[in-house]
Amino acid sequence: MADFVFEAADANGRRVRGVERALDEAELDRRLRARDLLLLTAQAGRAPTSRRHTSRTLIDFCYHMATVIEAGIPLLEGLRDLQEGGRSAIAEELEDIARKVEAGQPLSDAMAGYPTLFPDLVRSLVAAGEASGHLAEIMRQLVSYLEWREDLGRKLRGAASYPCIVITGLIGLIILLTTVVLPKFLAIFVALDVELPFATRALIGFQHFAEAYGIHTLVFLAASGAIAVAVLRSESGRLAFDRNLLRLPVIGSVMSMIEMSRFSHNLGLLYRAGIPITRCLELIEEIVQNRAIRALIAEGREELAHGATLTQAFGKDALMPSMVVRMIALGESSGGLDRSLDHVANYYDREVPTVIDRSLALVNTGMVVAMGATLGTVAFAIFVPLYRMMGNLNA
Repeated sequence: MADFVFEAADANGRRVRGVERALDEAELDRRLRARDLLLLTAQAGRAPTSRRHTSRTLIDFCYHMATVIEAGIPLLEGLRDLQEGGRSAIAEELEDIARKVEAGQPLSDAMAGYPTLFPDLVRSLVAAGEASGHLAEIMRQLVSYLEWREDLGRKLRGAASYPCIVITGLIGLIILLTTVVLPKFLAIFVALDVELPFATRALIGFQHFAEAYGIHTLVFLAASGAIAVAVLRSESGRLAFDRNLLRLPVIGSVMSMIEMSRFSHNLGLLYRAGIPITRCLELIEEIVQNRAIRALIAEGREELAHGATLTQAFGKDALMPSMVVRMIALGESSGGLDRSLDHVANYYDREVPTVIDRSLALVNTGMVVAMGATLGTVAFAIFVPLYRMMGNLNA
C-alpha cells in the first residue's frame, strides 16, 4: 500500500485534491470512480503534506464534531456543514475526509491522510470512540485536553520570553557602554592623568580583550555551539542532556512536573477510551519531550509486555515521582486507574502554574539584580574618574 496525493474532478467539473492509500494507481482510480470522481493526476511515494495550522484549529474541529454528534446529526452531514463555504481553516482537508467517510471509511482512517493536523494520539482516540460508540464523549475529552495543552504552552512561552528579552538587552547595553561610551571618556581621563578605579580598569581590560581577541572568541563560541548542536542531535547526547536537565535545582523540578502532567493527562485520556495500556504508553512516548522520561516509558512498556504491572514497571526509577507511583498503585489495586490518573493530572494542573510563576518571579528578581549591578558597575567606572577629574581641575 502506498499514499497517493491526487487531483480529481467531480460531476460538476470542480477540482478535488486529497490523499488516498491504495495498492497502485489503477486501484486508486477505481476507488475514486466509486465516489463519482475522475482521476486527473496522482503521485505516489511521498508523504502527504498538510498546511500549518494552529492548535485552535484542531480544538474547533473536535468541539464542532462533539456538538454535531450529541445533537444526533449524522457524522457526514456534520463534516459537510463545517466544510461548506470555506468557514473552516481546514475546509480543503475536510472535503477530502468527508468524501472518504461517504465512501465507507471510518473517520479515524480518513484523518490518517493528514498526520500533521491529526496526530496519532487524536486518531487513536477517535478510533477508540468509534469502536465503543462514545465518539462524542471522546471529542469532548479531546477538547479539554487540547485546551489544557494550549494553555500550558502559552504559559511556558511567556515564562521563557521575558528572561530572553532582558538578557539580550543587558548584553547589548554592556556592548554599547564598553565600545561607544567608555572610549570617549577614557581619552579624557588619560589626557588629564586621572587615577582609575578597579571597575574602570576592568572595563578597559574587557574592551582591549574584545578588540584583540573578539574574532577569535566569536569563532570559538561558534565552533563550540556547532559541536554542542551536533552532540544534541545524537540520541545519546540528547538523552544525557535531558537526564542532567532534570537534576538541576529549579529548572529540573519544573521540567519534571510538566512531563508528569503530560504523562498523567494523556495516559488517563487514552486508558479511559479503552485503548490497550501498551498502546497508550507507545503513544505517550511520542508526546513527552524529555528523552530520559521517554526512555523510562519505553522501558516500562517493555516490562509491561512481559507481565509486570505499571507500579512495578515505573516504581524502581527515581525519575518517576513517588506520588505518581503511589497513585498508579492505588488505581491498579482499586480498578480505577483512570480516576487515579485524573487526581494526578489535577494536582499538576494546580502545581505547574504555581511553580512556573514562582520560578519566573525568582528569575525576574535575578534579572533586576543583574541589571542593577551591571549599570551600577558601569556608572561607578565612569563617574568616579569624572569626580576625581573635577577635583584635579579645581586643585
